[in-house]
Amino acid sequence: MRKAFYASQSIYSEPGPYREALMLGGDAPELIARWISSFMQHPRGAESKERGFTTKQVIDLELRSVTEILAVAAERNLLEGDPTQIKVGGLCRDFAILAASAFRAKGIPARLRVGFADYIVPDFWEDHWLCEWHDGQHWKRLDVEFAAAGGASFNTLDVPRERFLTANEAWFRIKDEPGIASRFGVSSLNLGGSGSSREACFEKSQPCVSWN
Repeated sequence: MRKAFYASQSIYSEPGPYREALMLGGDAPELIARWISSFMQHPRGAESKERGFTTKQVIDLELRSVTEILAVAAERNLLEGDPTQIKVGGLCRDFAILAASAFRAKGIPARLRVGFADYIVPDFWEDHWLCEWHDGQHWKRLDVEFAAAGGASFNTLDVPRERFLTANEAWFRIKDEPGIASRFGVSSLNLGGSGSSREACFEKSQPCVSWN
């Protein structure tokens, strides 16, 4: 598929009336990641461990489009940097789609990748979403949450292929090595096994490149 396809917004990544706010994130991937994390909070992230995760933020997890997410952020005055307001609750998919929307708003091809990361839970491949963007020569995988937090032992602006497997890559690896199936899944829900990679690939978006 041509890169131009990924440079245009979808119904999920379209920022609607919040396009100007989206542009505040800047052009550099690290700046985009920091901007998103300034108003979004993951329920299992370090910030939630310190401050907790409210019922209102749990409800936020039902938001699906960038327009919906930014509408809530604007309503709480988070886009203006109000430190007294609770952040919008979001999962890795939400962080990734906001980044994709920001890249696309600048005419940069971007797409979501669904798969498994080996750096979230020790000795486990955790279900995860990244934003893959094109720098003019290559596709690079940005982990928005980790890029904003810093401290990773690898380049979070271009996650190494051996640290993140797309769901179809994981499925084929498990097919060749059935014994490692239990190491793939969602640790917080005690989900693991070959079904997790199969479902991630075929239910979330075959061939594991999400248009969104």
